[in-house]
Amino acid sequence: MYKHWKEASKRADEIKVESDALETQVNALRAEIADKDLDVEARESKIGELQDLVEAQNKLRADYDKAISARDTLRTKENDQLGLVRNINAQRIAERLEATSEALYASKRYELAWAGYIKTGNDAEVRQLISTVDTSAGEIVTPTTLVDRIESKLRTGGRLVRLCRLEQIKGLTEHPVAVSASDPDWHEEAGSTQKVEKQITLTSVQIDPQFVAETLATTKKFEADSIEAFWGWLMAELPDALLRKIDREILHGAAAGTNGIRGILTNTNTLFVVEVTGVLLDFNIANLAVGMLDDGTEDNTTIVMNRLTFFNNIRGLKGADGHPIWTSSGNEERPQFYLGGFPVTFNSSLKAYDDADEGDVFMVAGDFNAMLLNFPQGMSPTLVRDALTRKKDNIVEYLSEIYVGGNITRPGSFAVIKKGDVSGLSIDLSAEIADLQEMLAEAETAAKNAQAEADKAKAETAKLKADADKSKAEAAKAAK
Repeated sequence: MYKHWKEASKRADEIKVESDALETQVNALRAEIADKDLDVEARESKIGELQDLVEAQNKLRADYDKAISARDTLRTKENDQLGLVRNINAQRIAERLEATSEALYASKRYELAWAGYIKTGNDAEVRQLISTVDTSAGEIVTPTTLVDRIESKLRTGGRLVRLCRLEQIKGLTEHPVAVSASDPDWHEEAGSTQKVEKQITLTSVQIDPQFVAETLATTKKFEADSIEAFWGWLMAELPDALLRKIDREILHGAAAGTNGIRGILTNTNTLFVVEVTGVLLDFNIANLAVGMLDDGTEDNTTIVMNRLTFFNNIRGLKGADGHPIWTSSGNEERPQFYLGGFPVTFNSSLKAYDDADEGDVFMVAGDFNAMLLNFPQGMSPTLVRDALTRKKDNIVEYLSEIYVGGNITRPGSFAVIKKGDVSGLSIDLSAEIADLQEMLAEAETAAKNAQAEADKAKAETAKLKADADKSKAEAAKAAK
């Protein structure tokens, strides 16, 4: 670079010498033209020579400016390169490569190449792009835009997952849980009887991840559409499908002794989940569950139920003051409902109260911030086309998986409400039904009689009108 800079500087100097020589010639020629003794023909010839010299001089000046600009550009590059050499190290190289790879995985070209690989199984194009930033040709990376969409949905869009704590800690994790043997006591320094310090038991919970899988299905006709349409479908459907799956796992996930999300309904540890059996669905049913929760949960408690339970059963209940036990806020398109002052969210994986059998959970109350979900491999899913899809039904399926573990990390954070035995609570309404049927029959008879009287009155009115018309016609005839 230094050699090139010197050459550019030398060329600029040479052009300057040529330009100065031309300047001398131009000045001499101007002096000759100014000589009054010069005849007209000779002066005209020298003017032509002067114009040619001036044009050549202007060209040299332009070349000189370009040479100076090229010299300065080379000098600036030389200084930048020398500064880079002085500061270069392994970390800076890694940062530069990382920035390059991030730009690639967020590019439109990579998105479509990745979608094409998912759609056809041919990874040639996507691996060729990866090789420009990763010569090891490792795993095929999910596009950044899709991963960002999934993370945004998990943190803000899910009904339950957005209420939980989300981490991305690599490997298995273990969280300590402190449990007091009894309520705390003040220690009296000057008291006659010293208080015994209460025992604190320290236990822990494991967060053991497992793949959570969800299937997306489409038609072969749509799959044959443009790659842009296929990519748009994945961006819209995959995040929502994973959201619904993880929301369900939070309630019904892995049982004790297995990896994955330890669900609230499958968690048999009464330290974390208490059970309430509701014999009657009355205004006090949610209070039973919330009252069983540990101190400190009331600020974040949410009540979960099937929407049919709320709209078919809860909305008709009233408290002791005669007012509905539920309230709402927000707009008409998306209102937020509250039960006993606590927000209500819906999940169709819980049975509706009317469909639940004795012992089935139909409502959950708790502080979902006590549920910790960890994504050790980040919030990036894997997606593969199912080669054994049902061809005869013209259906194409894609299997998506995301690696996640979860568990409850605070005591007394959740309560589940089970349907009690309502078999002995049936009411004999046969007498009331018979009375209603009798009243209905009497009403139907009265209606028929009223209709008959109305028809009779209508006929008499018609006859009177006919007689009046006849009398009028006869009077008119007599008048003539």
